[in-house]
Amino acid sequence: MLTPPAASDLPQPKLWPIATVMATGVFATTFVQTQCLGQQPINSLLMDGMKLDSNTAATFVTLATLPWTFKSIAGLLVDRVPLFGSHRRSYLLLSALLAGTMWLLMGLESTHYNLLLACAIGMNATLVLGSTTANGLLVEAGQRTGASGRLSSLRQFAYTLASVIAAPAGGYLAGRSLGWTSAMAALPLVCLLVAAWFLLKESSTVKHDSEFADAIWKLIQPLPRQANFVGSLLIILLAYYYFDQFLLGLQLLSTAFCIWILIEMVALHRLDGPRWQLYLPAGLLCFLQAVPTFRSTCFYEYQTKALDYSNVQIGWLSLAGFSVALLSSGVYAWVCRKISLRTSLYAAVVLTALSAVPYLFYTRYSPDSPWMARALTIESVGTFLQYLAYVPLFDLAIRSTPKGGEALGFAVLISIWNVGLMIGAKTGPMLYETALHQDMNALIWINAGVTLAGIAIVFLLPKALVDQREGR
Repeated sequence: MLTPPAASDLPQPKLWPIATVMATGVFATTFVQTQCLGQQPINSLLMDGMKLDSNTAATFVTLATLPWTFKSIAGLLVDRVPLFGSHRRSYLLLSALLAGTMWLLMGLESTHYNLLLACAIGMNATLVLGSTTANGLLVEAGQRTGASGRLSSLRQFAYTLASVIAAPAGGYLAGRSLGWTSAMAALPLVCLLVAAWFLLKESSTVKHDSEFADAIWKLIQPLPRQANFVGSLLIILLAYYYFDQFLLGLQLLSTAFCIWILIEMVALHRLDGPRWQLYLPAGLLCFLQAVPTFRSTCFYEYQTKALDYSNVQIGWLSLAGFSVALLSSGVYAWVCRKISLRTSLYAAVVLTALSAVPYLFYTRYSPDSPWMARALTIESVGTFLQYLAYVPLFDLAIRSTPKGGEALGFAVLISIWNVGLMIGAKTGPMLYETALHQDMNALIWINAGVTLAGIAIVFLLPKALVDQREGR
């Protein structure tokens, strides 16, 4: 039956070395991505250095980040296939080493488009392995030690810190030789290499539990030998290729794969209550992101056209918001030991709704008035509440991930989260432009109001998952 993620009967490892490696892995694999540190330097190189148009540059970025679409496959690999006898340490070492090498080659081959693209794809592929492994380590340690809340907070802190540092660093490096960006990317990767080598120990006497990943693999293994499956797959991809949407087709197939694994995750669980309850954690993660959101392209248009903010000012607003959001991790690390996860999730739904309310008070920018200070306050409060609400959701994802498939299960749940994110980012601007006739305040109220419906999903969550606080 479904049991809470309490500490196991096995001897408990020290938490701080595992937490240090996990946080270093999350920071490094986030910070050095082409869509993080490399975003502005690479865009500058493509459009200013190589004189490419925006469409060609966008194609480069899409192809370079394509490996992130297949994170669930990476999870299946690291859970099932040991590398030099290791399911975590060796993959982190390999990821850091290869990603650093690829960044070095990108700096050396920055004048050759095809070589640069090949290295960028390879670099992101190795980062996917590292990121997935770090998350698997997070789930494994969280379930085994009963510290899922504190580890979720640490993961959120590392991820947010990477975003905070990467934005100004990327802006400073834009327009300079790509070799400087490669040198900066090497620093956190070296830190990951050192941390994994010295701090992460995997006992050769304890067999790694990969029961869930093995069961999923047994279901997948016969598919490539079925002619109807292979034929249908090729027809789908050719159809998307014909309509110049091949990358979209791959993303949709990856999404379908994640949903299929979620269905099998439910089928493989044994529990006393209704089996449908296990869909609810994924449903909550998806729903809260799928609510029509104003935090998308329509808000950028609103800021620049209706409120007269410049790109530089918007950049400062984002930096202020993400900087304050770092505090949210510390708040939840303390709270999770005081109240149950269910109570935290109720609070997360309410906080997500409340995080939209400050944006109702945005005012047109004027150099003769203090409205920039008001905008900074709004961004800080709104982003802090939003990120504080995220941490218990990640805690829920850790508790919901099946044992024996830590990296795979967590990758699937985060993919479901991203599906919701794509839906919300599309439906929000669509409502803004059509039904709401560019009324931003109306969209903000819709976002806040619909979000509160998530309380019903929290109420239905399985007791074994969410009715105890951390450490119980």
